[in-house]
Amino acid sequence: MIHQHSSNIIQANSQITLSNGAPAETLVFHNELTLVISEHTLAMFKSQQQVNDPLGNGLIDSVQLEGDSTLKIENDRLIKNYQSGFVGLVDGKAILITPNVIQLFPSSNDALRNQNELARLNLG
Repeated sequence: MIHQHSSNIIQANSQITLSNGAPAETLVFHNELTLVISEHTLAMFKSQQQVNDPLGNGLIDSVQLEGDSTLKIENDRLIKNYQSGFVGLVDGKAILITPNVIQLFPSSNDALRNQNELARLNLG
């Protein structure tokens, strides 16, 4: 569960390479929880240090993205922008971060209306 005391949920964003060689980006939250975003996966870890743990220690939840849910990489990036609990992706999709769930939507408008969810990570 994400506990926040300000609108600054996201503390850091970085590009990484996963242990399988896939490019990804991380969003580190103020409480050290780390969201990993790749073309085919969304995953939440207890901390950034646990992302490439071969035993999966620290994995809270993950979801495989298939079909229309897969994400596109442009210029080695997946994330276009982020503010508070909203993450805009380079392919037009959007991620909404709430205290108990992280949701992927096909567009910013869908995220705003909480409709047409493509994927969900449960945190609480």
